[in-house]
Amino acid sequence: MRSRRSGGASAQARWTRRVEGCAQRIKLACLKTQEEVRLALRDELEQVRRDVIGAADLAAGEIEATTEVAVCFADLVGFTKLGEQLETEELGLIAGRLEELATAVAEPPVRLVKLIGDAAMLVCGDTAAMVEAAMRMVEAAERAGTHFPRLRAGIAFGSVHAQSGDYYGRPVNLASRLTAVARPGSVLLDEAAKERADEGFRYSYAGEKQLKGFDSRTRLYRARRPDAPRRSKP
Repeated sequence: MRSRRSGGASAQARWTRRVEGCAQRIKLACLKTQEEVRLALRDELEQVRRDVIGAADLAAGEIEATTEVAVCFADLVGFTKLGEQLETEELGLIAGRLEELATAVAEPPVRLVKLIGDAAMLVCGDTAAMVEAAMRMVEAAERAGTHFPRLRAGIAFGSVHAQSGDYYGRPVNLASRLTAVARPGSVLLDEAAKERADEGFRYSYAGEKQLKGFDSRTRLYRARRPDAPRRSKP
């Protein structure tokens, strides 16, 4: 009798663990979906805003000339999950800290364009200075440890249109996509940005990806400090 009871209890424990594991996997899948939806909504809202401003500038004849710059987006990793765990006031403090970090690195020639919720957008005509600024932001977040979410950044170089203090064009969209696929605590560049940055950094090839909204695959490069520990995989 004792053996049967023991076997039943063991089976019940295994079943409970399986149910709990299944629930955890479902929760993680939901969080991933929420993160993807959040990024998609952010991109769509940003595109609508650009279209509205662009139409107004076209009507007023105020579209500025095309210029070549490095565009950088840096965003907070796991912000959606934090939104489920923290109070609104605490989330506001985190967003405020992100603004502080972005403002601190926005020294000429780097310019802070705007903050979009959990992300900061910066531009610079000097690609090396843009990489340095992105590195400093990511490193500052790393030093904060568990007191602040990790950052990741994406940088793309190319021709953009400047309108009403903002920037539009392929590099802007590409930098945003690069950020979305970058590792936490890393700075990811497209090939054009890598070629224009100086030798003050070390780069590792991070493969090619088919990024949403782009017809061809994009070659990716991860930037590091020269004295940063080497990894076995890029």
